[in-house]
Amino acid sequence: MIAEIGRPDGAGLQKIDGAGRLLVPGLIDTHFHGALGNCFGRTGPEGIREVAAFEAKQGVTAIVPAVSATTDENVLDTLRSIRTVMASGSGGARVEGVHLEGPVPVDGIPRRAVAQVPPAAHRAKSCAYSGTRPAAAYAS
Repeated sequence: MIAEIGRPDGAGLQKIDGAGRLLVPGLIDTHFHGALGNCFGRTGPEGIREVAAFEAKQGVTAIVPAVSATTDENVLDTLRSIRTVMASGSGGARVEGVHLEGPVPVDGIPRRAVAQVPPAAHRAKSCAYSGTRPAAAYAS
């Protein structure tokens, strides 16, 4: 895992002969619903950290957990868990935000019977509630 980007002076660094090898940047997983039996809509901070550690071992350096349409309570609990992991560290791939799949629970906005992409203002309000950021590709 890449720990830092900069211009080190080389002191105390281990040199690795990369001849004949390929160096690639870490991957960023922008949409997945969990792993190892942890579904992001139904797991807490420890489950998210377990997934982040697993992803890092696969070469993934950053993740954006996707939360499927589920009960308001599950979505809001998950947003709180993601906020906790973002603030305290994942121990693996860095959690960069959240991908919400609608309908998204937001005060004063009626829920609909089918999954949908909520308007940007609704997503922003929901993310503001949880302290997370919407994924850039998901913003309008």
